[in-house]
Amino acid sequence: DVLSKHSNESQVMNLHLLNVTSMSARRKDGHASLYYLGPGRGPASLHRQDCSHWCLPGVPDSWNELLYTLLLKQELVHVQDLTESSQAPSVTT
Repeated sequence: DVLSKHSNESQVMNLHLLNVTSMSARRKDGHASLYYLGPGRGPASLHRQDCSHWCLPGVPDSWNELLYTLLLKQELVHVQDLTESSQAPSVTT
């Protein structure tokens, strides 16, 4: 299986983070939650829905599109690196 195959390899992984907080807050449907009104005020009415979870397409869909785009870009860079390394002239001594 894939996990056991890679579990014995020590490899440095690059981790890229995408902070979507301010991007999401700028959207009309990107409010954090309508269920919570703040300290001491308790939860909001259950009749109100949180658009970040219920409005489709919504904020999480935008996050998914950004993540997918970043993954495609990363794959493109990887393929270009492989192509360049295979086209490099070999040095003979």
